[in-house]
Amino acid sequence: MADDVIIKVEGLWKRYGLPLVPAVKGFANRLLGRPSTDGGPWALRDVSFEVRRGETLGIIGRNGAGKSTLLKILAGVTPPTRGRVEVRGRVFPMIELNAGIHMELTGRENVRLLGAIMGLSRREIEAKMPEIEEFCELGEWFDKPVRMYSDGMLARLGFGVAMNVDADILLIDEVLAVGDFAFQAKCYEKIRAIQNEGVTILFVSHNPYQVERLCPHVLFLEDGKSVFLGNARDTVALYHQMCNAAYLKCIKNHDDVSEKPNRQGTGEVRIEKVEVLNSNGDVAETVHTLQDMRIRINLKARKKVTALQIRIDVISSAQVIVNSYMLLSSRTQHKTLYGECSVECRVPKVLLMPGVYTLDVVIKRDVLFDYLPRAASFKVELNDAEALAASDNKGIFYSEAEWVWLL
Repeated sequence: MADDVIIKVEGLWKRYGLPLVPAVKGFANRLLGRPSTDGGPWALRDVSFEVRRGETLGIIGRNGAGKSTLLKILAGVTPPTRGRVEVRGRVFPMIELNAGIHMELTGRENVRLLGAIMGLSRREIEAKMPEIEEFCELGEWFDKPVRMYSDGMLARLGFGVAMNVDADILLIDEVLAVGDFAFQAKCYEKIRAIQNEGVTILFVSHNPYQVERLCPHVLFLEDGKSVFLGNARDTVALYHQMCNAAYLKCIKNHDDVSEKPNRQGTGEVRIEKVEVLNSNGDVAETVHTLQDMRIRINLKARKKVTALQIRIDVISSAQVIVNSYMLLSSRTQHKTLYGECSVECRVPKVLLMPGVYTLDVVIKRDVLFDYLPRAASFKVELNDAEALAASDNKGIFYSEAEWVWLL
């Protein structure tokens, strides 16, 4: 392979636990000169790519896509079933929290062990020890047995070693998902620093925004196959598109919300139906950025109620509440509700970026009357006229601002 290529993968296939019968059949087929068939689940299917020295490659995909299996093969933990894998240089894998860690040794002793495995001399390890100890922020726990550590403490220890062993290649699998926010931010900045030092990184994460910020190029795996390999923006956009389609299918509305589980409250006022309407006033599954939207709620009050309070929470596919619409009790104190009635929340401009969202609805006063999670769902798409302008927006909301030249 070329001198600047540090990782080369060609036609990589991986299958775990090949059953006995298919294995015997395959052997018989080879003896008889028959074409062989692939029986059994493949973790990876014909994956090929190259990584040049100093590059950072992101790897994304849903659970079971083959991301961790790929890193384990690159780390030499498990062999490929077929294909060719070439890796040049010293590799440090951060694939599992306790990988290479001896649970009866202290944190300090494990640093020495991991350093020795990486080929560092005792002098090199001791020279790096203060920096590793400071980075881990384990305090007195650094000299206590690792079996007493939490997952977050294990992540600190592993990351502290990985960031300071002068590896040529770092394989990072979801470790930034462990630990508190401050330590995650510290790790992120450290990764940025070692990128500038020319270390090659393969970075696996379920957080596409994190991948897009760290990785110029991204590999998208689905069902063990390479769906797309390209720049981060295009790959992450395709990943979002596929995930949103799957999520929307999973949460597709049912007309009768009264039978939904997880209902809370006294039931004196019940949510009968929740619908999303587009700018034309039609019930729709899709609304558009910068256009009007309405959320219609059909209620049934079993007794006369005044000063009702309603809250609608808008929840992204990442299960984050991105916005709430409130009808305060002060606006309804002179409104008496009884029997069946409807109310509309009218949003003059949808500022949400493209994606799939669900609505949680809360009805209360001094007590909770009803709480309906996933009362409705909808998809947000860009207007054709606004698509180009908004396509580079990296936030949750599309927001307009005035720009003024001062010179």
